[in-house]
Amino acid sequence: MKTKIAVLLLAIAVPCIALAIDVPLYPGAKINQMLTKAQHDQDKTENEAYTTPDSFEKVCAFYQKLGIEVPQAKTISKDYKAAFFNIPDKKFRVSVSWIENGLGTMITFLKKGE
Repeated sequence: MKTKIAVLLLAIAVPCIALAIDVPLYPGAKINQMLTKAQHDQDKTENEAYTTPDSFEKVCAFYQKLGIEVPQAKTISKDYKAAFFNIPDKKFRVSVSWIENGLGTMITFLKKGE
């Protein structure tokens, strides 16, 4: 019974969390509960982390259509890639990152001003 209640509460909570983000989510990206919870617990932020098996380049192309890439924040190396996007008139900006042998491409929504 406790398991059913926990699953129900999680099913209700995940869409509520996602509603706070005012930037479109990359299609098919899934929330990473562990990373999101760690950010909430450590930083007391509203930031959220998602992952997708799609390439870093494909995810960046999606967000380039929505916002302005911060060129000085872009990092590309053999085993690490990162890019940041400011989305006009939105409360959140987007960080896209990839680490060799990691979880795929990570998308983090960062509340502006934090």
